[in-house]
Amino acid sequence: MAKGRAVWHPQRPKQYKAFHTMTDAATQAIHKLYTRDILRLAGGISLVGRLDGADGEAIRTSRLCGSTITVAVRVDGDARIADYAQQVRACAFGQASASLFAEVVVGLGADDVSGGQASVQAFLKGGSEPEGRWAGFSRLAPVLDVPARHGAVLLPFEATLAALQAASAT
Repeated sequence: MAKGRAVWHPQRPKQYKAFHTMTDAATQAIHKLYTRDILRLAGGISLVGRLDGADGEAIRTSRLCGSTITVAVRVDGDARIADYAQQVRACAFGQASASLFAEVVVGLGADDVSGGQASVQAFLKGGSEPEGRWAGFSRLAPVLDVPARHGAVLLPFEATLAALQAASAT
């Protein structure tokens, strides 16, 4: 049996070693995946909330992990995002992606968002790191080996494109 690190359990404080252990390898894998940078991004999401008088709204959910994002946009006369709000209920990678996305989203049109989505999706599949305004997404490199979280990373793009489409339909 692998040598493990004890995990405290509130209902069995004296016997916790016998019930819950995490191997050193598992602990290291978690620390490698959920880096401080990822957790800081996840905790620092901006443009959070609702947007009164939105021109378009959309909700998207990742089928594999259940992460959900709701996006509302207000567009200008050139169909570019003038105002943006998001509600994020996602894993750390979905939250980190929403945080990075919020830094660049205002002023973008559907083509810009679609291009960013393609760039980040290629990166997730082992391609080159995103460039330009999307370069920050290279900070999500720890998720490259976890395909089940790729959908969560792409949620802000998918929801924003759907919200822009809804705005153009009105």
